[in-house]
Amino acid sequence: LEVLAGFPDNALIIEFTNLLGDKNRQYDCHSSQDLGLCTNLHVHGLHVSPKGSTDPAQIQSDFVFLAISPATQTVRYDYDLLNSHPPGTHWLHSHLHGSTAPQVKNGMAGALILRGELDSILANDYGISDSKDKIMVLQQMSVQNDSKGNPIPLCGNHNGIPITTSINGQCLPVITAKAGEIQRWRFIDAGISASVNIALLQQNQVEKIDLNEFARDGITMNGIQVQQNIMLQPGYRSDVLIRFPECISYPCELYLVDDASSAAVSLLGVSEPSNQIAKIVIQEKAPKPMTIPSSAVFKNPYPFVCDPADFKNCSERLPKQNVWFANVANSSGGVDKTANGGIYPNTPTKQLALNGSNTWKLWVGDKQNSAANHPFHIHVNPFQVVDQNGFS
Repeated sequence: LEVLAGFPDNALIIEFTNLLGDKNRQYDCHSSQDLGLCTNLHVHGLHVSPKGSTDPAQIQSDFVFLAISPATQTVRYDYDLLNSHPPGTHWLHSHLHGSTAPQVKNGMAGALILRGELDSILANDYGISDSKDKIMVLQQMSVQNDSKGNPIPLCGNHNGIPITTSINGQCLPVITAKAGEIQRWRFIDAGISASVNIALLQQNQVEKIDLNEFARDGITMNGIQVQQNIMLQPGYRSDVLIRFPECISYPCELYLVDDASSAAVSLLGVSEPSNQIAKIVIQEKAPKPMTIPSSAVFKNPYPFVCDPADFKNCSERLPKQNVWFANVANSSGGVDKTANGGIYPNTPTKQLALNGSNTWKLWVGDKQNSAANHPFHIHVNPFQVVDQNGFS
């Protein structure tokens, strides 16, 4: 789904119909039997209102508590995209609590691209558009479980190597390019079950090609950061420019891979081996080499909440919000995901002022007893991150 920035407000209208079941029967979206057939829609990354209603007949915005069953009539979503909203790479997916994970891992997600001035500059001044602007939705999809109840990857094996991550629903797709050509790749990690450690390998499948990253999570950065690996966790996005190298002979092959990652940085707390995602075939040499844009082209559209030069003092002046999380084993053998010692919905509700700024202090509590967690997720508000050493 693509939208042009700069249009009048209310530019994005989606009519959403649930076709997962029989529209002629009744559903209880709170029951385990029907929950997997109920759904809703969440736009991930846009700065839009979370307002809505549990009444599907009402016009919705980014309201994640709405349950849409197959018996529900088409629901209309209106997103107030201000004409000043920055362009970027985002995504949309189902987000009904309790059915999000199984639905997303079976493909209920897609790209949401907001195009604007930066896209025009890259296209008109540098020739990076159309077939040279590629959207890559990364997923670890599964269609069935094995005898032990573990999901069987949709992509299976290639030359004895498991292919665990698909691109746009395709297993190990072939991407064509020319030596000296520059392409923009928009990575969207729409998976739920693994970290994706992006790397692009040379012909010898050892050396790596530079990934010129200029945007993270849909937000353009100030300049380009040259990377050889980019770690994506579920929901992360990254925009990169790639200049394709010359070959000894043509055609030649490169590989986009999910590089090996250690347990310390992987989603599930276990080390992950390297596996291939796509094959790149360099067909020939481009008639004229393309130019990597100057770093000055890329500018962060969001102002800092606090100036990095005065971050410590500024952040201490703001109202504080303290939140601690823990996944705690319960008496039934399951895991309770707690926030401030409570289990949703019995957790404190925070009333915050519109257009206000806060310092959020977040940590995982000492009762944490499992590796996998998803403790904090900001849906619609820009934020500035500070690491544990206090740097912005």
